[in-house]
Amino acid sequence: MGIIGAGLLAVGHVLLDYVGKASDEAAPFLKNLPSPAHVDAAAMAEIVKALADKDGQSLGGWRSGGGATLTAKTWARLGLPAVLVGCVGHDEGAALLRQELGAAFPGEVQSQAGIQLKLFESDKPTGRFCFLDTPQGKKIIASPSAARDVRRFDIPEKYFIRGWVLHIDGLLIDAPAWLERHVKRAKSAGMVVSMDLSTSFNAARRGKELFSFAEYYCDVVFANEKEWEALNQVEYPRVFSNFGTIWVVKRGKRGASALENSCWIDKPVAQIIELNDDVGAGDAFAAGFLAARMKGESTMNCLAGGNESAAGFLSQRR
Repeated sequence: MGIIGAGLLAVGHVLLDYVGKASDEAAPFLKNLPSPAHVDAAAMAEIVKALADKDGQSLGGWRSGGGATLTAKTWARLGLPAVLVGCVGHDEGAALLRQELGAAFPGEVQSQAGIQLKLFESDKPTGRFCFLDTPQGKKIIASPSAARDVRRFDIPEKYFIRGWVLHIDGLLIDAPAWLERHVKRAKSAGMVVSMDLSTSFNAARRGKELFSFAEYYCDVVFANEKEWEALNQVEYPRVFSNFGTIWVVKRGKRGASALENSCWIDKPVAQIIELNDDVGAGDAFAAGFLAARMKGESTMNCLAGGNESAAGFLSQRR
């Protein structure tokens, strides 16, 4: 591959993100939706068109997203090699993703951002995620579409590299046989395995599977406070101390905590950055934490590295 050093293999839902104020044209499509809401491709196409009317162009305001994508992007910005594995459609959304990630061609390419892309292709539309200000308050609307089809493909053997990290999207837990097969390959190759729970809905709905998977396979698991709370509704907190996984709880402007060997370690942030758009900060935190871990740092220093990485990510949005 021509890449050396501690690297990251990030696998998950590769999406286009839209964060901002809903246009008047989009409001009718959003009014009766709960938050978060999962919509089909046809409904998302109507929302995309309405948002395009606001921006004056079909892809205005969209950017690459999904937890795996944002963790890989931050990893690359730290000067470390990264591979991103996901699935996109045959559409202009996929073209924008490749362009924004620095890759002009489909398939397996080296991006200008230092990310090696392995984007499988589906006949479904490229997945989308919206975080919008509406008259009814902030709403999250998602349509994974092609992103879910990553589960149909096998990751090439050459990406399972000793001394690297396999970082997985917790949403993949709904394909347990596929996920376990790839994680076993990573473990056999001598990789560190980390997972992000991804959403509080995922933690509440599939908490037992996530917990069992973490117990057997994960070195580090990341959750935000809502996800951690949802998971604790499924499993008694005391059982989280009974095995070697480090559980990391991202607490936003209050910093982060880690449960390791039955003890909590807390690290507040050194600098509080207040922004309306903090989407992806938790994924940047994960990259900073894992990069410090791969250098052999203590868990306290890993938390500090995560906080610093998240702050750097947010500072770019000022």
